[in-house]
Amino acid sequence: MITAAALAATVATGLTACQAQVGAAAFVGNTRISESDVTRYVGPSATTFSVTNSDGSTQSINPKTYALGFLIIDTLLAKTFAASKDGPPTSSQLAGEEAAVLSGSTNAELVSGLTSRGFTPAFATLYLDVNEKYGLLGSETNDSGDGSAVAASISKLNAPVRVNGRYGTWNASQLSLVAAGAPSFLKSVALVPND
Repeated sequence: MITAAALAATVATGLTACQAQVGAAAFVGNTRISESDVTRYVGPSATTFSVTNSDGSTQSINPKTYALGFLIIDTLLAKTFAASKDGPPTSSQLAGEEAAVLSGSTNAELVSGLTSRGFTPAFATLYLDVNEKYGLLGSETNDSGDGSAVAASISKLNAPVRVNGRYGTWNASQLSLVAAGAPSFLKSVALVPND
């Protein structure tokens, strides 16, 4: 499962301002992630929630920022697998990672936990898919658990991430978003919500 610690040493993608295009939340290389894409994963009842960083500190997270972070990572992983000699993971490979991602929980419990925070059921699917792909890439690259081998694989993409300023800025070294207006001392968005 993706944690802040597992992503400590990651991608060397570029950090630039998001192109001023109406309706764009972010770009990963030439791939556009729209505001509508983000909204698909966040319900109208979603409110700010807290996460615990790997250092034990807590931070308030905007659900749209959190969802956008997953969409960016999903795009980076898809591009990484598309460029690999083996291509995208198969359904059976992803299913094999599911148990590790759920860590003893059920898919229904994951959906319940995320929808209780205001995310849509579709976000639970994205959450699971991203974590499964990350786990597979970790296995393929013999990552030791610190994320460095995964980061090295992703960094070969040369796919700069540009984020609309209302969501914050992309932190390439953490493979995550730093929320807009957050003090610089705050860690980047952790990828696993607190229970």
